[in-house]
Formats: sequence, C-alpha cells, structure tokens
Amino acid sequence: MLKMEPISYLVSSAIVVLGIFVGVLLGYIAKEELRPGRKYLALMQAAILFLTVAFAVYYRLTHYVPVMLLFILLVWLEGKKITKEPRPGIYYVVYAIFAFTFFEASKSCTFIAFDSLIFLFGLPTGSLMFMKKKWKRDSVSLAVMFFVLSAALFLIVGTLATIYPSLA
Repeated sequence: MLKMEPISYLVSSAIVVLGIFVGVLLGYIAKEELRPGRKYLALMQAAILFLTVAFAVYYRLTHYVPVMLLFILLVWLEGKKITKEPRPGIYYVVYAIFAFTFFEASKSCTFIAFDSLIFLFGLPTGSLMFMKKKWKRDSVSLAVMFFVLSAALFLIVGTLATIYPSLA
C-alpha cells in the first residue's frame, strides 16, 4: 500500500474537480454546438463512466462491489434521461461514489490513471450542466461536495489508521 501526503492528495482532488469547470468553459466557448451535440456528450459521459467503473472493479479499487453494481444499475436506468434533460441529481451520486473510489485509488499505483478518468468525466458533465439555468450553483456545489467528501475520507481514515494501525 502506498502512503500519500495530504497536500498531494488535496491537490489531486482539486485537479479532478477542475474537469467540471473545464467542461463548463468548453460549453461557454461552443454554445451553439451544445444542443446538437448533447447526445454525443451524453454518450461520451456514459463511455467514460463505464471505463471508470470497469477500471475500479478490475483493479479492485473498491471494497464496495455491491455499491458499484447498484451504481451501474442506477446509471443504466438514468442513461436515457440524461440525453433528454441533464439532471444534476444523478451527478451528485456519481461524484459521491467517485470520492470513495478516489480515496481507495490513492492507496495504489493506479491513482493517476483513475484520477484522469474522473477528470475526463467532468468535461462532458460540465458541458451538459452549462445547458441548465442554474449551472453556476450546480457545478460549484458538485465540485465542493466531491472535494469535501474526498478530503474528509482522507483525514478521517488517516486519523483512524494512526490510532488503529490494523485499519491501514
């Protein structure tokens, strides 16, 4: 198991969150292309999500296999609704599970690859969120939720691991 410094972990978490804002920026730059390209953005989002989940399961980055299976089912059920109307509620669930697997990946050598997939997922997510009227509030709250949850996991589990070394 790799030991990660808190500052490296927090900077990595912040970089991952920037994917959402880069996606918003891309949506702002290409406003006229968003409506016709919505289904392709949703398809890109689904493909990256599938790769991320497959990567996490293959490399056993999570001990939450039932949660991951439920996650896949939830995404499958919501998949058709994303192309019609982007729903930020599903993004909160996705990024919450990403925060747990982000923490688990920080203990392995696959951390950078997994972080890259989450960053790439943020690109179409940010662009799809830009199409909503409340995109500023939704994108900032999604980014803050991921960052705070991943930081809290690192700090809480790290503190518990120092008290109880058998948890590490």
